[in-house]
Amino acid sequence: MTIGQTMAMELEQESKSAKLVLERIPEDKWQWRPHEKSFSFVQLGSHLAETFNWLKHTLDFEEFALDPNEYKPFAAKDKGELLQTFENNLNEALNGLKAVSDDDLMKHYRMLVSGKEVFN
Repeated sequence: MTIGQTMAMELEQESKSAKLVLERIPEDKWQWRPHEKSFSFVQLGSHLAETFNWLKHTLDFEEFALDPNEYKPFAAKDKGELLQTFENNLNEALNGLKAVSDDDLMKHYRMLVSGKEVFN
């Protein structure tokens, strides 16, 4: 079993809890925030659903360059879209982890934000 396959098994388990959280966000409270500086329920849920998409990119490329001025975060219109995006991104991440070789996981990787290296 490869490292990626092992990670996929763990992600499958962890994603069950994440999906439960998303399912329990009440649509009539989507704009609720615990504090004015906090994300709303829908922003947090959309972020969680979108995050799995980043894993696939991380597996496919040796560098991730994020420009906050150009980045447009996913914003679900309703619970159906939120859950569908979560499932689609999760499946892509799982397929990527199951297929990646141990050698590819050991390659050098870096992340840039606004051209500045933040992870190496």
